[in-house]
Amino acid sequence: EGTKWIPIPYNMDRTIDLSVYDFVGKGMIDDPTNLSQKILNFTNYYHKTTDGFSINSNKKIVVGKAGLYELTLVSSVLKGPGGPTNLLENYSFSFWVNGVKVGSVNASCSTEHTSASSVISEFLYRLEENDEIAVHVDRATSGITTAWDVPGSNSLALFFIQE
Repeated sequence: EGTKWIPIPYNMDRTIDLSVYDFVGKGMIDDPTNLSQKILNFTNYYHKTTDGFSINSNKKIVVGKAGLYELTLVSSVLKGPGGPTNLLENYSFSFWVNGVKVGSVNASCSTEHTSASSVISEFLYRLEENDEIAVHVDRATSGITTAWDVPGSNSLALFFIQE
């Protein structure tokens, strides 16, 4: 209600944050089960301890600790040269857990021949131990056959909220 102040601790050691699990990689790979989609390529995992988390051979993130997480994705998409200049190209970044789509965010590239767009998404989701997470990307604009890519770095951070 704004009538009582709560002091902020003065000595907080934030050199080691045991609540953040960060997975990074570059680019994307083909989805062997659906050739119209790509899968974001995650290759490295950063955390003080593994807590059972890993990246399997299919580039899926394997959850090592059950709980409620805030999932934060940062990525980009690049529309290659030679594409039509009269269409806005739309891309869908979808979050999959154990083969089930649980969330998505869209990005668009402008009508210039070559253009790029960034995507940032955050949402809460309860994960169980051994769940497999993947981020799929597909071009939502139909009828376009020019090249496209996810050229930059991908980051998926899992912020542990509670068990």
